[in-house]
Amino acid sequence: MAGVEWVALTDGAEWRIYNAHAPVPIEHKLFRAVRLEDSLDDTAQLLSLLSKENMRDNRIEELWKGYFVDRQVHGELLELFGDGEPAAELVAMLDRRLSRLTRDEIRASLIRVRATFDFPSSAASTGVASVSPLGAVEHVEAVPVVPPTVAPALPQQQTPVRPAKSRSHKRPVSEGERALKVIDLIRAGRLRPGSRLYGKYLGKQYVAELLADGSIRYGGRTLGSPSAAGEAVKIEVHGPSITATRRATDGLDFWSAEDARAGDVVSLKEIRRRLATEGQA
Repeated sequence: MAGVEWVALTDGAEWRIYNAHAPVPIEHKLFRAVRLEDSLDDTAQLLSLLSKENMRDNRIEELWKGYFVDRQVHGELLELFGDGEPAAELVAMLDRRLSRLTRDEIRASLIRVRATFDFPSSAASTGVASVSPLGAVEHVEAVPVVPPTVAPALPQQQTPVRPAKSRSHKRPVSEGERALKVIDLIRAGRLRPGSRLYGKYLGKQYVAELLADGSIRYGGRTLGSPSAAGEAVKIEVHGPSITATRRATDGLDFWSAEDARAGDVVSLKEIRRRLATEGQA
């Protein structure tokens, strides 16, 4: 509001640098963050960007431009290689390049793949020592990887799942779909009690457990619906003061699980659609 572009927030132990003018949500305005207890060198390198000389040369702006672009490209790459139904354009491109494979084989492979992407810091080109944009603070752009202790018998479920808001076209929801509840998916054998649910929010993956009555266990709590469990994740991230608009969650779109009949990991909404379609056949 004061017109200041670069903002440094600190409690003395941790430093965070924000670009207040960036045309993105507040959680994406964070540029870099470090903690003194983790690395004095990294802290000194970050704060050197705010020196009179570097501010006069606008070096922090040069770094931000590269970081801003890399973050958007990173997000698109994660979405292209996300779990569940692979992006159609990616399947089509590989189909053109891999003439010996069928599209179904390519799709199955993309569902199994676990992709990570590394963007080297552009700091070296500006003469400023490199400081990781993630610093010591867990940030929304960290590439999520499910620990190997999660579902070891199902390695394909260890793939980071697609964000709740995917690029896939939204299908109209039929009355038959709306009538189906999570417990109906369990009774129909499409979901298994005790199976893991995967949700992704702001670049990080969260894991919950599906209970036999259709409720969901997350963070040591039993929640009555996928939407309530999705809201619990957002409250955990943003704190209890989160606005009602931001807290509101389409739980069936937020959480993904293994379709026990098809064997792939897709959103609960997609599993519900499949069951409704079978009922109409």
